[in-house]
Amino acid sequence: MTEGGLSASDAALFGSVVYTFQANRGGVPLTQTEYVELHRLVELFGAEKVLKIMAEISAAGTPLLRVSQVSAFADMEDPLLQQIMALYAQEIEPHQRISPKGREILLALSKEFPDIELWREAIARAVKSNRRRLLTVEKILRQHQQTGSWDPPAKTRKREDGRTKEHQRRPASRETKYDEETLRRTREQESAGEWERPADLF
Repeated sequence: MTEGGLSASDAALFGSVVYTFQANRGGVPLTQTEYVELHRLVELFGAEKVLKIMAEISAAGTPLLRVSQVSAFADMEDPLLQQIMALYAQEIEPHQRISPKGREILLALSKEFPDIELWREAIARAVKSNRRRLLTVEKILRQHQQTGSWDPPAKTRKREDGRTKEHQRRPASRETKYDEETLRRTREQESAGEWERPADLF
């Protein structure tokens, strides 16, 4: 049984990752947030790579105090992620600074879309539409993945083209109690200057 999305091997090593991280910062236990962040790193990069990164940080004599140090080091070892982050910093970040959650989304998307040319096109289209947001970039990438086209789906028209249905005449809200013959006689009397007072008016 794996732990929350980790492979069997990563789940078996996750305890070692937690122990090593805590040991490197003097035995201070992880907060819930740090535990989730470390779990996410193992999910993205694998337990062995995370352990290797922590060992390299310690060997360099740098105190390991935050999970973000591990993730930053992992970013530098991933050429694709470096290019994506550079594009993001140039085109998107001046308008929407990347949050820790946004960074996680970029990490996950870099695994799902490993072609830098897709990123260039998606970011360029987000900029062209003046929607410089990570959510817009992700939406463009997914739409291209599903349809194979960069063009947004055409909007369907609600009305029929040139074939509108004839409007049906609405029934009168009030109906007269006089038939056509009675009305005709009344009009003739009015034109002759005579008018027969209806019985219901007495």
